[in-house]
Amino acid sequence: MLDRELCENILEMESPWNILKVDKRANQKRIDIWVSTTSARRGVGQWFRRSLSPRMNNDVAIWQHLSFGECRVYIHASLSEDRSVAWLGEKGMPFSRSLSRRVVELFSERLSYRAICSLLDVDLDDIWAIKHALDNGDLQLGDSLSPTHLERKANLKEQTHTQKSSRVPAIEDTIWIQVINNSIDLNVRQLGLKLLLNRVRTQFHHANDDETKMLRVNELRKYFVKHEHFLQYELKQMTH
Repeated sequence: MLDRELCENILEMESPWNILKVDKRANQKRIDIWVSTTSARRGVGQWFRRSLSPRMNNDVAIWQHLSFGECRVYIHASLSEDRSVAWLGEKGMPFSRSLSRRVVELFSERLSYRAICSLLDVDLDDIWAIKHALDNGDLQLGDSLSPTHLERKANLKEQTHTQKSSRVPAIEDTIWIQVINNSIDLNVRQLGLKLLLNRVRTQFHHANDDETKMLRVNELRKYFVKHEHFLQYELKQMTH
């Protein structure tokens, strides 16, 4: 059983919200969390006996939230509650607001549905449900989270970067694969890059498809773009 206070801190939960129950199913890599704005609500005991399927069930809804480590997280709450917090979602939707936002952000980066499912550990049917709701205007995320706004933002960011003088190789450059495969003797001084490289290399070599591998390459390149000023020593070795 997970500690309720720990889960409250992870969710950044504030009064009047509190956690009624936490159920971790290690063999299923799943955590279910029941939340409410009161410590005890009539009929709450019935929640614990209901199906754990991440679908709306009468007055109670269950939303998949951002994962904790390797575990999927499902938040249970009454539909009568104020659902403006990030870890709850809209009626009839499969995801919390936070997870819906991540899905839409990845839509804007033109990732395939399969890649999004792999990155966020979500089901394809739920991705389709979010896309259908967005297309039909049933899911309102606000202007700053709309697919059009996010896509324009991503394009503007890329255009701004390309207009600047940069030593970071293009994503198509084979140097990235060489770095990940450790086929060049890259001396890395920056600690953050060392940690990222260790993770990217592991995930790259365990990936089952080329698209997932390219996501890891893109993650590494984005780090260089963001921290180019501090990575001149490493870039010099890659571009000499």
